Amino acid sequence: MMTESVSLATAQRSLRDATQEFPLRPVLTEGCPATSTDEMQFPLEVAFDYDRVDRQLFEQEPLPGLDRWAPLLPPLAPGLSMAEGGTPLLPSEVLAGWAGVTTPFLLK
Repeated sequence: MMTESVSLATAQRSLRDATQEFPLRPVLTEGCPATSTDEMQFPLEVAFDYDRVDRQLFEQEPLPGLDRWAPLLPPLAPGLSMAEGGTPLLPSEVLAGWAGVTTPFLLK
């Protein structure tokens, strides 16, 4: 069962012509039906109602899972997760040295 109640996704939109919009379902995976040709398949993006995004969404502490980001994701199956998120940042002097980066975070 799919839910669309939390997502602020509104449509699938052509990357070739943003005036070409299609319903969220069915998901169009073979390019925009209005603007694609045999030579070029123009992909679609998911359009969102950004005016309705609660700005406090970005003030949350890092937590595992995708649930808190649901307003900014296409509608997903409930409970879909790979236990992502909440990963701590750890200093890596070796990686910083390789990249030529020096930051106060890595200084002792």
